[in-house]
Amino acid sequence: MNNKILITGGSSGIGKGIAEHFYERGWDVLITGRNLSKLEAAAAEMPGIQTMEYHSSDEGQLADIVDFIQDYWEARLDILVNNGGHVTIGGLEGLEAEPLMDMYRAHLIGPSLLTSKCLEFLKNTRGQVLNVTSSHGIKAYPQTTAYAS
Repeated sequence: MNNKILITGGSSGIGKGIAEHFYERGWDVLITGRNLSKLEAAAAEMPGIQTMEYHSSDEGQLADIVDFIQDYWEARLDILVNNGGHVTIGGLEGLEAEPLMDMYRAHLIGPSLLTSKCLEFLKNTRGQVLNVTSSHGIKAYPQTTAYAS
């Protein structure tokens, strides 16, 4: 039975690089993302990987991921990579609640809920969680206030 990895934000950048690494080593790979065309392009480059649309604020999509792992991967997950995210550009002046809340949903609430829902599967394999963050948490820049928080 192949090892299994779930990577949020897996259709580009760091997430896609992680997906390629494990795909090349024969792992079963599930990548998620917000952009269906990017997910389809990644799947075309790595035949056999699984893709799912996932917005961190969509509880229905979260349930779909959990159902997939339960039903198709027999409740097994070896690695969860919380990599999905996005940046909202803007400083403190004029900062509004919704973009800030959107950033927190994407970078804190979504990964926390996904990890919580996947713990049962990770326990089955003594699996691991990798949370990918940004250096902006250490050194912020004026126009990345929400992102750096």
